[in-house]
Amino acid sequence: MRNKKGVSIVVALMILLILFLFTGMLLFFFKFWERSSYKRFTGKAAYRFAMMGVDTAIWELDNDDTEYDAFTDRWRAYFEGDDIDLNGDEVPDARWFYITDNTGAVIGRYAVLVEDESGKININYAGGGDMSWPTYTVQDIGVFSNIIGEHRAWQIVDYRRGRRYAVPSDIKLADGIGEGIYQKLRNYITTFSYDLNTNRYGERRINLNNASFETLLQVLGNLGYEESVAGQIAVNIIAYRDTSRVPPQYHTEKQVLFGVNKTPYFNEIEAVKPWKAQVEGKTIMLREIGGQFIEIFNPYPEPLDIGNWCITGVVTLFSGSGGEVYQESLDIFDEVVGGETDIAPERVKSAMERVVSSSIVIPKGTVIQPYSYYTIGDSMSITIVIIPAKPVPVIIPLFVPIRDPKGCQQYEPMLAVNPGSLGFIADVLHKIPLFAKLGLDFTMRLYDGNDNLIEETEYIVDTPLNTVGKNDPRMSGIFDWYPNKPTPGGPNITFQPWIGGEFGLTDWILNWPTAFMVKNDRFVSVSELSFIHKKEHWKTLDFWKHGDDRKVIDYFTVVENPGAPSYGRLNINTSSETALMCLPLVDKDVAGTIINARPYKDISEVLGVYDDGSPSQAHLSREMTKYGFNFRDNTMDLFIDEEREKELVFSRIIDLITVRSNVFKVIAVGQKVQDINNNGKIEDEEIIADKKGVFWYDRNKKKVIYRREIQ
Repeated sequence: MRNKKGVSIVVALMILLILFLFTGMLLFFFKFWERSSYKRFTGKAAYRFAMMGVDTAIWELDNDDTEYDAFTDRWRAYFEGDDIDLNGDEVPDARWFYITDNTGAVIGRYAVLVEDESGKININYAGGGDMSWPTYTVQDIGVFSNIIGEHRAWQIVDYRRGRRYAVPSDIKLADGIGEGIYQKLRNYITTFSYDLNTNRYGERRINLNNASFETLLQVLGNLGYEESVAGQIAVNIIAYRDTSRVPPQYHTEKQVLFGVNKTPYFNEIEAVKPWKAQVEGKTIMLREIGGQFIEIFNPYPEPLDIGNWCITGVVTLFSGSGGEVYQESLDIFDEVVGGETDIAPERVKSAMERVVSSSIVIPKGTVIQPYSYYTIGDSMSITIVIIPAKPVPVIIPLFVPIRDPKGCQQYEPMLAVNPGSLGFIADVLHKIPLFAKLGLDFTMRLYDGNDNLIEETEYIVDTPLNTVGKNDPRMSGIFDWYPNKPTPGGPNITFQPWIGGEFGLTDWILNWPTAFMVKNDRFVSVSELSFIHKKEHWKTLDFWKHGDDRKVIDYFTVVENPGAPSYGRLNINTSSETALMCLPLVDKDVAGTIINARPYKDISEVLGVYDDGSPSQAHLSREMTKYGFNFRDNTMDLFIDEEREKELVFSRIIDLITVRSNVFKVIAVGQKVQDINNNGKIEDEEIIADKKGVFWYDRNKKKVIYRREIQ
């Protein structure tokens, strides 16, 4: 009986123990469930708070109505503060936004940092370029070789030849790029940035290489250029890219526009020579003293073939049996000087019948050397013999061989260059049927060997004491010719390159050839627009100095398909100094001045303002143009401190930058908190749960394209 009681007690105790253990385990599981549920609940609350921040940031991005993206915009400035470091660079960059319940108690908070992905280096597109041979594409942007060395930078570029980096952290897949290097670069790299090739007003840019004259004219007109100026710039853009070297022509309602191409130009004209009266008995002789000449100028750095070229219009020449005509003229002249007054009309008629009106043809194989002149002199002077007779005097034209001026490359028997060249005897000569048919005016034309019209110019009449010459040889209007001291084969007295403001009073002496830039090939950079002549004396489009023509930069591109995205351009409003220094020729000083002069409304403003009252703009201009003021030949073209060097940095970066962005990185932290001591401050021990996420938002597509939860 006792044994049975003992067994019963043991069994009862075991049951109680089991029940105790079960109850304890149940209580433990209940407590664990409570804690895990609370953690999950608070975690979800923290996540919701973080998403409140993300949604707010996206709303700010979608409702940003500025023409450019900069750190002064609300999508960035609204969230900035010094409460927390969200991007891990050990610098506080965001502030807390607090969430309260209906009693006013703080129950949560969030912080947000919005980063512009276009302010970072796109590792899928940057690198691969050669500093010595620029491509003027994002390949010219470096990949932090100053931080990680040339070899590792090359490894980053080399890896993507197999496949693109999907996300920035994929950079660790490249050989030699581990976690340490990734941590150094993670805030400066992206794989998401792209640009839409639009101007500040959201209009698609125009491809310089295939835009028609009509399109160029419309764009330039919309920018405020007068029709004549807009038309001339447009035709010069086409001439610059045209490979034919024949100046394109466009007819407007008011005028015919000729493009400035790589051709020689009329430069100086000697049309009017003095006349001397001589009386021999009853006979009066009017003698032309000296010869006329026409000068052509090659201002380009390469020889130009002008063989078989032709000068027509105002120049009337006599050819055919020249020797016989000259001999007959000399015989008649000698007889008149000897007192003879009875000259048989048949002799004059016979001589005149041998006279043929023609044009100047330059011999085949003729080449004008770089920066040189080709002068066509006169091989004939005129003597007019007037013999008194009844009922009218007898007028006899005689042609005397000369070679004037000396040193010309070609001589032609020039009768007359324009009506003024006939001087005071014009009325006398016009009574002779041959001269009456000349139809002389003040228009001269230059044709190449294929009969393409190269230049058509009107000019003013000179006097017996001077010639007429151009200042800028590219000009061809009647008011572009000025009285000039005769300088055949040399620079005109009127040659004044400094007048356009692009040269100083002394540097023009060596650097004037740099004003003549015609590529005869495609534009590789919009910066080449600064070479386009405005058809004003010594003026090309002004970018670096006064900036009068910068407005054109934002409207054009050299991208083949402007409708497609261009990946990897840097937003100069949001790029760090580290990222900016990856741009070609941008050192620490240039990067610093770019940052200090922010924000930029369009990419042309990166040049700063020369001698501006604003210190930041003036400093930016000095840094951007410093290669044009260092007394060195930085472009290796034998010219020092030329216009091209003043725009050297600009030309290397202008196609690689933007001021508008599309993809943004939103870093958000949400925390579930409880202000236990009710002091209005959240201490570390009062943080119940927190969540952090990173979201890449494409504002153009209106969607999150990638997300990653960190904790």
